[in-house]
Amino acid sequence: ITGAGLYNPATNSTYDWYVYTGVTTGNPRSGTLAASGTGQPLATPGYQVVPLTPVAVTAGQKFSVVITLTTPGYDYPIPLEYPIGGYASQATASAGQSYYSYSGSAWTDVTSSYPNTNVALKALSQYAVSASVSGGNGTLSSPATSYTGTGGSAVFTLAPDTGYRPASSVSGSCATGSFADNTYTTGAVSGNCTVGFSFVSSDTYALNLAVSGVSGSISATPTPPGGTCPGTCIQNFASGTVVTLTPTPETGALFSNWSGDCSGSGACQVPMNGMKSVTAFFTWGPNVKNAGSGTTFGRIGDAYAAASDGETIRLRDLTFSEALNCNRAVTVTLRGGYDSSFTTRGGATTISGSLTVTGGTVEIDGITIA
Repeated sequence: ITGAGLYNPATNSTYDWYVYTGVTTGNPRSGTLAASGTGQPLATPGYQVVPLTPVAVTAGQKFSVVITLTTPGYDYPIPLEYPIGGYASQATASAGQSYYSYSGSAWTDVTSSYPNTNVALKALSQYAVSASVSGGNGTLSSPATSYTGTGGSAVFTLAPDTGYRPASSVSGSCATGSFADNTYTTGAVSGNCTVGFSFVSSDTYALNLAVSGVSGSISATPTPPGGTCPGTCIQNFASGTVVTLTPTPETGALFSNWSGDCSGSGACQVPMNGMKSVTAFFTWGPNVKNAGSGTTFGRIGDAYAAASDGETIRLRDLTFSEALNCNRAVTVTLRGGYDSSFTTRGGATTISGSLTVTGGTVEIDGITIA
């Protein structure tokens, strides 16, 4: 709860506010007083949104916002919303929603005096976005908690120590945002979330690494700070460092090509004279061969889908991670243990996953299913 919407009926009205949690129906000032204060005088009449010290509440929790309003020279300090034909004929209210009191101790449910009527007072809520800094070398110069509604964003300003700058990667549960110098703006907020910052030497640059296609990894040297990136990661290197990137495909895969700040088909060297981004693309190798057609495939399932009736499918001496479903009205033989030329057998083929036959016939030769 971060604010209250209310109607001020008089010039220069003054007010005190209170937020209670764990209240009992019928008594807005029961439970726990979570926050209170005195607001600035309301100079002009009309609808006002006044700030409150934020109070966290959860779904299903009963709370109350209590306003003590003083209206100089005006004897009707409690604006009400009730049905008036031609103006507010659709207004409705239920018992237990709003109350009024002359003393602040004895409370009357508004609907017991005026049917379908509420006090014109609303509690306003926003999501809390909390920021933190780890590792030292700088601080937050903006408040550590920001508040925003659904689809909004939170903005935090960082104050790095001399010789440092904000790291390009952030942690936390907020949607990814972006930096503009030392100011970070989160992505669209859809609930309470956190964002974590750290600082790196201002003489370092971020190297963004990504893997695309089938599985593989990228190793970066020198280490530290380099290491192996099995997917998408960010590593920071000192300015002037020449980083060597080596692609490593998973078993049965092949390295295809680089994109971004790397090119070629082998190891790549990236001079860190600024922020760099590199993607490694991997494809399946010729791991399976349909003996009849001579066509090679990367995966057993692809070869089976293309096999003709009576086909022998030759499998290399590899481990295939597949959930293989054989459901065609054909007879095929899966024969394992072949070398890379598919001519000599002697190795071992393993299917790490499952083999399900729901149609046709499948003969197994030299294959272990694990």
